[in-house]
Amino acid sequence: MLEVAAEMFVTHGFAGTSIERIAAVAGIGKLTIYRRYPSKDALFFAVVKSLGDVLTQSHVDAQKLSPDPLVQLKLSCRATLDVVTQPSVVAIYRILLIEASRFPELAVWVHDNVMRPIEDLTRQLLIDASRAGQLRSDLDTDTAMRALSGMLTGWSLKEALLGFDGLADATARATFFDYAWDMFLKGEQPRPPEAVSTSIEPSRDA
Repeated sequence: MLEVAAEMFVTHGFAGTSIERIAAVAGIGKLTIYRRYPSKDALFFAVVKSLGDVLTQSHVDAQKLSPDPLVQLKLSCRATLDVVTQPSVVAIYRILLIEASRFPELAVWVHDNVMRPIEDLTRQLLIDASRAGQLRSDLDTDTAMRALSGMLTGWSLKEALLGFDGLADATARATFFDYAWDMFLKGEQPRPPEAVSTSIEPSRDA
């Protein structure tokens, strides 16, 4: 039901989608939908929550693939890029932006239950990697977290929202991610200690 609803919202927009059309495409009675979702607003809310769960779960899964915090961070960031560049996710996000005034509680839910947990996870992985000596010890974790997020998803999401390809191609996405990740590491890797000069300058009076 949610898959069909998501496809209909993506294809026809919020205004162009009705419970009746969703029921017809899904091959179920509209009363079946109304028993679970009392309105189209509630159904759209459920679709957004479902996509949010996919994004959040991708981060949880990434943590299980390695005990190394820097590897976990890299896999989590890559998972985010892969999910947010999916055409269906971009389309739903576009609808959410357009209908934000209609769904203020949904925007709050997305912020509190999707964006904030991912930010908290990213922040903690940055802290763990810094403590492990993989990133600079004076790392500003909040700034690093925001810069990393903007670097990896800012341009691609903007392009996609405007209707351009962005990073829809898997090969282009992989190339971009590797380049951006390398830039991040070069900026945040531990700094070598400054060399202390032991030479003694000759006296000017000699």
